[in-house]
Amino acid sequence: WDYQPQTNGMPSAEVTQRMDELEDLLDKGVESNRGAFMTVAVTCKGRREWQWYARDQDEFMRLFNSALGGKPSFPVQISHQQDKQWAAYRRIQEGARP
Repeated sequence: WDYQPQTNGMPSAEVTQRMDELEDLLDKGVESNRGAFMTVAVTCKGRREWQWYARDQDEFMRLFNSALGGKPSFPVQISHQQDKQWAAYRRIQEGARP
């Protein structure tokens, strides 16, 4: 989700509220169905990115679209990568250790 950063680099309150709405919808529609698990959300330099791990790409997209059905569109782009070893998640875990 690309956004126009405020002076502190973060999104406006309005954009943050929409981002939170998206996360809530996906939590209820995707994660609660155990179709995928969000591992991280990173917000900086005019962009927020979410990382999800899903068992099945097609099932994730079905749940994603179902969760957002009937809502105004969100300005997101989706990409898929294979990461069976969860390497990206492990890098984030290692970087978060004190």
